[in-house]
Amino acid sequence: AGFSTAIADEYPSKLLWRADNSFEQKVFIENKGQYSIPEKGIAASDIFFGARQAGTELYFANNAIFVVHRRFNKSNGLENEFERENNHGNTSKDAELPEYNLKIIPEYHLMKFVDANPHPIVVAENKTSTYFTFSSFRAGIKAEAFKRIVYKELYPGIDMEVVFPEDKPGFKYSFTLHPGADPSIIRIQYPEAKNIMLSREGNIEIMSEFGLFTDHAPVSYEIETGKQVASAFRVVGGQTILFEMPALDPHKTVVIDPWTTTPVFTASNNAFDVDWDNYGNCYAYGGLSPYQVLKFNASGTLVWSYTENFPAGANYYGDFAVNHNTGSVYIIDGFNSAGSQISKLNQGGSLSGTFAGNPAMEEMWRISFDRFCNALVVGGGGTTNPSYVGINVDTNFTIMNLVNVLNSPTGLHDIWGLALDHIGNSYFCTAQTQVGTTGYDNKIYKVPTGALSPLEWTVGENYNFIEVSSVTYITGTPNGFNGTTFSNNSLYTYDSYVLEKWNSYTGALTNSLSISGTSQNTMNWGGVTSDDCDNIILGKGSQIEQYLNMTLVSAFSAPNAVYDVMLGKSNTLYSCGYGFVMATQITMPVCTTSGIAGASLNDDCEVLVLPNPVTNYLTVKAYKTHQSQCNLSIADVLGKLVYSKDLGTIAGFEETLDLREFASGTYILTVTDGEKAMRKKLILQSGR
Repeated sequence: AGFSTAIADEYPSKLLWRADNSFEQKVFIENKGQYSIPEKGIAASDIFFGARQAGTELYFANNAIFVVHRRFNKSNGLENEFERENNHGNTSKDAELPEYNLKIIPEYHLMKFVDANPHPIVVAENKTSTYFTFSSFRAGIKAEAFKRIVYKELYPGIDMEVVFPEDKPGFKYSFTLHPGADPSIIRIQYPEAKNIMLSREGNIEIMSEFGLFTDHAPVSYEIETGKQVASAFRVVGGQTILFEMPALDPHKTVVIDPWTTTPVFTASNNAFDVDWDNYGNCYAYGGLSPYQVLKFNASGTLVWSYTENFPAGANYYGDFAVNHNTGSVYIIDGFNSAGSQISKLNQGGSLSGTFAGNPAMEEMWRISFDRFCNALVVGGGGTTNPSYVGINVDTNFTIMNLVNVLNSPTGLHDIWGLALDHIGNSYFCTAQTQVGTTGYDNKIYKVPTGALSPLEWTVGENYNFIEVSSVTYITGTPNGFNGTTFSNNSLYTYDSYVLEKWNSYTGALTNSLSISGTSQNTMNWGGVTSDDCDNIILGKGSQIEQYLNMTLVSAFSAPNAVYDVMLGKSNTLYSCGYGFVMATQITMPVCTTSGIAGASLNDDCEVLVLPNPVTNYLTVKAYKTHQSQCNLSIADVLGKLVYSKDLGTIAGFEETLDLREFASGTYILTVTDGEKAMRKKLILQSGR
């Protein structure tokens, strides 16, 4: 593998936990208003429970079971980009916006119980510890989940039980015939079926709009004796089935037990992004639209699942980020012609805030949490001329700074990657436009994190990202990719083929390493993360590899293709990908942060700020500056410089600042010398 066994053994890994196929739990989720099928005339009040399985949605209604598959249309990214550009060439305010985003087309399979009780009592049993939350058009919903539901008296003297077998795909519905009940009154109709056939094995094969359903031949028996009772399906009228059975003992309870298998859409369990908090919890975002955020505890147990349903934008996958201190989750909408949106979740997975979007930023592809300024940075794009591609926003969406980071007079320039360093800078990576103006393709732009302006430097990144085209493993042609991280004084970028190292001060490429060959324009796996000492971990196919100073030192296997990796506390590595989320304890070289840019963020031995919060006068002491030109500056949370002083060539200093003319609020104090920068968050309570 390109490294010695001795070196690999020096950095072993230990699996802490792994969760497979977590976006589709085999449970019945109570309907508290989040489920309805308006196009079929099915109101929320008609549906008792919902579930997800194999890329389909199941809804258990009064006397029917609906199975819904959401198919993406076949428009390619280039066609959509042309439509978008042409639309915004029309400056009329009354011009009707075309629906140029990818459409989701629902397809249905209906299992209807003919002449059944129109209002049966449905009982749920075996409640799970996991609960489910939903955006439900900006009104938060929390629902419980169960392992089993029973329709009481679906037919006279007949109950129906539904479960999800643990060892089989699909679902099982079984009828319990209480003594004296007549099985001939059970009639199941499939009005949406294209064709129904009875196989040699006695199975019913139902061809739906989106695949084959199989109702396996029933197994029937008496509960009291265990004696098997003959039973078989019979097709009548082309779309209806019933059960053929001999005369039953009127004193016995009989169970008719078929099993239904459904079409399988494997992408439904993929996790595309992973994050963590300081309390040992792990978060994953993915699945199929509408996408879900999952929260796992330190043992890998699923705590809650949140389903996001952005208006008119759920078909484009965006990204998410977690505030490590609070456990709050922020989800971005990939595309919305009215302006991409942001949802905020609290620790319990409930919706606690929203950003309604801005029409000049129709797209959001990457989001990062600035832990020092307690703010969010978003990279996106749009079709307006010009369009914003960057946002800096506080965690409550009260202070918003939208910026045309690229200084482009035209839109159609999208961000695929975003990284923040520890000293107040953001790095935006652009994709190649398909129909926009040239000159902004596959470049890195460095700007201050607060104001996102002015541009400090830009450089070509040597990759081949093409907007709405290159990320192959997410349905809906997104742009965002997990290919940026910051360590020490260096920015690292990765496109699933080549790892590049950049000097963050100058933008110079300092090293390049082939991971999977030469760069291409399709990305099939990804993920890159780091500590503060140039230890880099990345996803390569179904491998996770660890590098020190661009040299491979260790590797271990993942269950399948890796899409994201994030290094958490105590060298816990969180990773996710095709059908899995997992936590691994890895061994890292000792990381001494002395001399590393931003490593002294919370190190009061380096820079002492007293008092903080401050009233009018502030004392700043620095003990370990290097003997080179030193500067002390203060900026507001949007990056606007409000104070700056050159201190000369010194080995340490003590300064008292008069802040009486400053407005109350939060500021960022920065001390820089020739080798590093040290930052502190400063709270001014009084001032002028």
